[in-house]
Parts: sequence; C-alpha cells; structure tokens
Amino acid sequence: HIAVQEAQTNQKEGSYQIINGQVFQVRAGALEAPDFGDDVLLAKHATHWVSLREAAKDRLRERFGEEITALAQLAVDELLKDVQASFEIEAQIQGYNEERRPPRERLREVFAARRARGESRPAQAEKRERRTSGRAKRKR
Repeated sequence: HIAVQEAQTNQKEGSYQIINGQVFQVRAGALEAPDFGDDVLLAKHATHWVSLREAAKDRLRERFGEEITALAQLAVDELLKDVQASFEIEAQIQGYNEERRPPRERLREVFAARRARGESRPAQAEKRERRTSGRAKRKR
C-alpha cells in the first residue's frame, strides 16, 4: 500500500507524479495511490507520459527562460481582466433584472411589508370598512 504524502503547490490536482519510481496521483493536496490501482501496464504508461511532460516543461524553460514566466503572467493578467469585466456585466444584468421584475413580485413585497408591520388582512378590511362607513354617514 502506498503511503499518503503532501503534494507540492506546483503539482496540479488530478495529475500523476513519479516519486522514487512509484506513480502517485494528486488528490485534495495529497499524493495518493493512482485511480488505476496496482495495474502494472497502466503504471508503466503513466511513468512514460509523466517523463514526457516533465521533459517538455524542462525544454520550454531552457528555450524560453524568463520569457515563459512573463508570457504566463501576461496571460493571467488578461484572463483576470476578462473575469473582472464578466463580473461587472453580470452585476449590470442583475441590476437590470431587479428593476424589470414582474409587477406581481413587487406587489408581493409591498403586501409582505404591510403584514410585517402587523397589519393583518382582517385589520386592513376593518380600516377600509370604517373609512367607507364614515364617508356614507357624511353624505347623508
């Protein structure tokens, strides 16, 4: 059985890692047994693909050095600008939708506020009746 170890911050969730010849998978910040279990053939394939991945990363760093970091930071900055714009647009849409709510919903809120002040429907009807009967007496 493979012991659980803490993953490094640069090891992506779900990725396979090779440590001392053993295949691990990152899950919830820990290096655990891979999802394919003890399958020797799949472990051999994973070892091969992880080696290729790491070689490609090393080659990119060797070839582009500091440029790759600057490019990554630029890409992240652009993505964050897009995310911020999306949040702003979403807030505008939500505000518009709030203003454009159907009258029924707004009426429900008005009546709910009236009930919250303690005016029940019978009390409201009684008030109306008093107002109406007072008007009728004045007309006579």
